[in-house]
Amino acid sequence: QAPAGDTPAAGAPLTCRVLDVSKAEGILDLSARAELTAGGEGAKAGKTPKKGSAAAAAAITKPEPLPASVQPGTAVEVTVELTKEAPAAYAVVSFEAPSAAAGAARVLAFVATTDYNAAVHDAVKRKLAPGTKVKATIQELPSAA
Repeated sequence: QAPAGDTPAAGAPLTCRVLDVSKAEGILDLSARAELTAGGEGAKAGKTPKKGSAAAAAAITKPEPLPASVQPGTAVEVTVELTKEAPAAYAVVSFEAPSAAAGAARVLAFVATTDYNAAVHDAVKRKLAPGTKVKATIQELPSAA
């Protein structure tokens, strides 16, 4: 995702945020929207990890912790950033954490868009599209550890 009407020049540096990584398909989904890149860890550090370094790998694979103000049961308005169809059927959404500092990067979250028992993605009546705003309630999944 690039900001509307803003096409960067070929070879120009671009600040992005990773939305999703699919190693099996060789796909890296990124967003350059200012709301997602402002105030993030990379912006604070002022540098980007070197490609292929352990820090670069950790930046992609390590999930960001939720802010303390976001607890299970918290109601938030989310913006759909990315949708993936079957077989996985999920979305990546962003939201502003309650009591977040001004200019802080938005929180990214995973949203399952089908029920485990819905074998056919088309059976789900509500379709999400990038840019859509919806109300959501934060839930906590059991730890895999």
